[in-house]
Amino acid sequence: MKPATLKSALETHLKLRAEIGELEDLKARSATELAKLEAGCDLKDKAALQEIARLQVLARLFPARIEARDNQLETDRAALVEATSAFIAETLRPKLNALRESAREKVKKAIADLYSDKDALDAAIAKSDLVRSVESIDWNRTIQTNPSNSITYVQGFLQAWNQAVEIEKTL
Repeated sequence: MKPATLKSALETHLKLRAEIGELEDLKARSATELAKLEAGCDLKDKAALQEIARLQVLARLFPARIEARDNQLETDRAALVEATSAFIAETLRPKLNALRESAREKVKKAIADLYSDKDALDAAIAKSDLVRSVESIDWNRTIQTNPSNSITYVQGFLQAWNQAVEIEKTL
């Protein structure tokens, strides 16, 4: 899976969450307006009565609409987490393994003549800034099937990908 695909899935998830928030805000504003009109409108005012009727219909529609979006969000969240697991297995982990090997080889080529002892060379390679920069990428988290915050979970792996891309430019 490409990082752009995962990023797109995350953006879709965020849009759905925003839509639910907007529906909840609209529901609250409509309920406030309805209560105000019901309490004090002129019963002979056709426009006010029509507005009350419209707001009553909305008051009945909002809960079902919000519940449907919540259900869709839960399905979407599960798919997002599954896509993240695929991204890690198919794209991120292989990329980081290749970067780690490339970084080790580059450093080894640069300093091999300075060390006659293999263990000392391996230690120097492991301590090099380039190898440590690859090793420092925070990607080796536990792959979760039900993370407490799916957005942060996905963003963390996308951030690891971005770090890998930046390091790759130096190799």
